[in-house]
Amino acid sequence: MFTKDTLIKDILQQAPGSQSLLMDFGIRCLGWSASWMTLEQAARGKQVDLNKVIEELEKRRKPK
Repeated sequence: MFTKDTLIKDILQQAPGSQSLLMDFGIRCLGWSASWMTLEQAARGKQVDLNKVIEELEKRRKPK
């Protein structure tokens, strides 16, 4: 399960289409250095409902 503490790099690996989804929510820090940030850190300063972002990311998660 994704949380606010999940690293961006893990989200990008585990949820296809997550890069465009995050950008739609205004989270644009997705480069190499940002990949070591948590979802919460990347969203800081943006008016983002992290619970909604996480809900949408879970819909895209690759099955294990």
